[in-house]
Amino acid sequence: MCSVTFCRTQMYLLLLLGPIFLSAQSDNAPIFVEHDDKLGKVIFHKVSGYDTPYSLSRIYGTTKKVLQHLNPEMDSRKMPKLVKVPLAEERMVYRLPIFRNRRDYIPVRYRVKPKDNLFRISRIYFDMPTGLLTNRNRIRNNNLSTGQVLEIGWIKVPEDDLLVLSGERREETPGITEVDQRYKTQFLDGLNGSTPPSKNEVAYWKKDAPASGYFVMHRKASERTYIEITNPLSSSKIYAKVIGKIPENLYPEEVDMVMSSELAEALGAKDMKFFVRSRYLD
Repeated sequence: MCSVTFCRTQMYLLLLLGPIFLSAQSDNAPIFVEHDDKLGKVIFHKVSGYDTPYSLSRIYGTTKKVLQHLNPEMDSRKMPKLVKVPLAEERMVYRLPIFRNRRDYIPVRYRVKPKDNLFRISRIYFDMPTGLLTNRNRIRNNNLSTGQVLEIGWIKVPEDDLLVLSGERREETPGITEVDQRYKTQFLDGLNGSTPPSKNEVAYWKKDAPASGYFVMHRKASERTYIEITNPLSSSKIYAKVIGKIPENLYPEEVDMVMSSELAEALGAKDMKFFVRSRYLD
């Protein structure tokens, strides 16, 4: 049995260096997918007060340009009540890992239309074995009825967009990465008028780790705070969220922070270990 702090730190570590999932059922509201002859899988997303074109494009694997083309009335500050969103196949998960976080997955369902059959739904509309579809929905004799709701699979939500699902609003500023701009605002708000010194620190990242947003584990900075990081070689300045402390005895003592691959690439990092200038509250 590990302590809460230790278990949480291990989860953060694997978030940066590889996927991890905690055992639980998903508590995200299910979404219904339809089939469009031109677009393929399509979702009519019911917009909440926290949705933006950026967050929807991240969750469903599309782009803001595509969303705006399909929904001409949509912009960052005025969202329609219902948004037509194409769902990329690579966002689909048909088998859940044994260990998973219940908030990481959105259940996907399909409502049977006239002339649908099991092969068409499983192999043409989705990329899943027909046997998996029948077993998951306990279908006997291959019989389907119009209007029947089928459990298809799940969408794996990018970690960065879990903040949207939990109720944090994204603000979008043209020309600036949306997440970076939001983190910058929260960094400045957290200073409360103080001016932390700039420090020379050593950052580490793993090049083949999956992109996971702008996150770091840090030796000193407090969890759930924000940090300003500058690469002196490229002059790139990025704001990131501190998601935990670096576990003891796992990295050399000179490593001050372990960052996500997406953050390192945004900073223009070339080596797995490099020097940065950082500002944060201890």
